[in-house]
Amino acid sequence: MGWFQFATTRHGTFWGHDGGGPGILSRVMIDPTTGNGVVLLINNFFVDFRQRARLLDELCAALEQF
Repeated sequence: MGWFQFATTRHGTFWGHDGGGPGILSRVMIDPTTGNGVVLLINNFFVDFRQRARLLDELCAALEQF
């Protein structure tokens, strides 16, 4: 499994992995400074990327509460 590092504009830098197949989409994101992470599983491959980005942003914001 390959991991990548990416910076968000509002929530810092994360390590993550994503993937998908017919009808599914997934992403895992881990904050290396806290060890907290989120997993997003979607059972519709054709979800608008803006909707997926909004969901990930909300999950990252929730991580800051821990």
